[in-house]
Formats: sequence, structure tokens, C-alpha cells
Amino acid sequence: MRTGDYFLGVRLEYNPLQNLTMKWWHAILMTTSFFVFIVSLTIELKVFSNETIAFISSGAFFIGLGEFANQSFQVGINPVTRITTKRDIRIHTFFGYLFDLIGIILILKGFKVF
Repeated sequence: MRTGDYFLGVRLEYNPLQNLTMKWWHAILMTTSFFVFIVSLTIELKVFSNETIAFISSGAFFIGLGEFANQSFQVGINPVTRITTKRDIRIHTFFGYLFDLIGIILILKGFKVF
């Protein structure tokens, strides 16, 4: 839907989902693991226990969060053409590794390794 469209007879002045982009794999991982976590808390699952799915999905969320903490961008300017370019780079941070470690521990706990 675009801004200005009608939904259920109400004109939408602002669409909160218009800027939602899934550009990076860790953003997709965080989004899907969040929804899987909510489903594991609300619906009784038959194949796996809800506790297992909750641990694995929260671990995946923390891994995505750790990769998001390690993500940055670099801006470059060409002095001749004055064109600005931006590219994604990876910067290793303490919190990025901490969230990755928490995610791995939660996934291993979900698989009942320890």
C-alpha cells in the first residue's frame, strides 16, 4: 500500500512499512526468528517442543543482532567527479562477538547439547 491509499474505508496518511527493507541477511534472520519466537510462545507445536523452538529462535535472533553490531559502512568521495559512494564493511566489535556467543549458546541449549 502507498501513502494516500484507502484501507477499510480509512485513508492512510502514513505507511509505517514503507521504509522496511531487507537488504542484509542478518536483518532477515532477526525478523524471521522474532516471529518464530512469538509463535513458539503462543501456539502449541506438535513436532518439537516449544522450549526448543524458543531457544533456537532466540539464539538466531542474537546471532543476527551480533552481525548487525559488526556491520558498518564506509563513505568515499571521488575528488574529480564529486560523486559520493557508500559501501558496507564489517568492523569487529566486542558487542558483536558477545551477541554471537550468546546466540550460539542459546542454539546449543535448544538442541540440548549441554
